[in-house]
Amino acid sequence: MKKLLLVSALLFSANTMADDTSTTANPNDPCTIVMCMAAKVSGDSGGSDCDAAQRVFFSTIGKKHHVFNPAKTLTKRKNLLGQCPDGKDQAEKILSKFGRLKG
Repeated sequence: MKKLLLVSALLFSANTMADDTSTTANPNDPCTIVMCMAAKVSGDSGGSDCDAAQRVFFSTIGKKHHVFNPAKTLTKRKNLLGQCPDGKDQAEKILSKFGRLKG
């Protein structure tokens, strides 16, 4: 129930902050990414609206000497999700599951 309330609150805040001319969520918005990745953590795909946001998350990678580096990837993804002030608790769960994975 707590997850549902948090996701609903994030969705509401993302919708109220969205531009009036836009009908879809901005996939580059950190709160949208948190909301969509939280759905993925709970076993839901998040729907087609989340595909772009999940792609942004998984394309955020860190490299060292042009080679994938899990530690740097975790840091970059943590910084990305940290830009959403309402998603701190969910961000930790997302990062523990997907933070070091190669997209």
